[in-house]
Amino acid sequence: MVHLDLDNCQRCITLPPLGQFPSLKDLCIRSLYAVKSLGLEFFRDAVSEPFPALETLEFEDLREWKDWKFPLDVANAIFHRLCKLTITSCPKLAGKLPSHLPSLEKLVLYRCQQLVVLIPSLPMLNGLMICGYKELVQTSTIGFSKLDRMELSNISKLTCLTEGFMQGLTEVVSGLLFPFLKKVSLFAKLRLLFISCFEKLEALPNCFHKLASLRRLFIAGYPNIISFPEEGLPPNLTTLELGGTNICKPIFKWGVHKLSSLEELTVCRCQDVESFPQEEIGMKLSSSLTQLMIENFPNLRYLYTGASDTSTLWPA
Repeated sequence: MVHLDLDNCQRCITLPPLGQFPSLKDLCIRSLYAVKSLGLEFFRDAVSEPFPALETLEFEDLREWKDWKFPLDVANAIFHRLCKLTITSCPKLAGKLPSHLPSLEKLVLYRCQQLVVLIPSLPMLNGLMICGYKELVQTSTIGFSKLDRMELSNISKLTCLTEGFMQGLTEVVSGLLFPFLKKVSLFAKLRLLFISCFEKLEALPNCFHKLASLRRLFIAGYPNIISFPEEGLPPNLTTLELGGTNICKPIFKWGVHKLSSLEELTVCRCQDVESFPQEEIGMKLSSSLTQLMIENFPNLRYLYTGASDTSTLWPA
């Protein structure tokens, strides 16, 4: 057996010793509402080591699952070929994740509010998504050289995140890492940045413009932001999306019209804006722009065409 999917077996209390299947590569366990624990029986009866060929493991919607126990005698031999681990919507899970995952490339953990996530050394990890957790703890200072994409949100506490954990990232989807942006050297390779849901943010760092590799920037949902970078935005942006009244109003003060490589611009959720652009009417958007989206402006009455030096405000 190579692929196994257990779905919606609501009366199933325990799982059989699936670790005994020597050729099993993909295992998905979904909507088993009565399972409370993954014990030793999940691994036992294997001839030598449990799950010797497993590459993908997914748990989803195990509402009563509380802990995960591993056989100590083969702790370092479990899941040694596992490439992707996904755990989604297991709200009562409070145990530990496997500590030895030398081949893991992608880790996706979503909506497991009681779980403290311990991140060990993961030398092959290139993608990390963690959302809706009690605490994230980095337990190793080495072993993240391949990590290039990170998505973190709705985590109550971050502990011991080192610079090495972030160095080399090319894509970041998180407001939680925003304070680290002041150290521009950590993000020399960053090409995509999506920051939202970080309500305490009041200012963007003045060194923001030094992110020379950044191509795509998304900023949304910051009602408290009052200060903007004096030097403007990263100069090589091709895609820019801004959302929220405080961010959209000073769009030209940020130097959007100076972004010579900008191709896509999205501005959304400005409740009290009646004209766009609202300020610095004489300035035009970059000629490189191929797509403009204006969304959720309930009071918008006029659009400035910017087509010529004598252009006026036209009714929207």
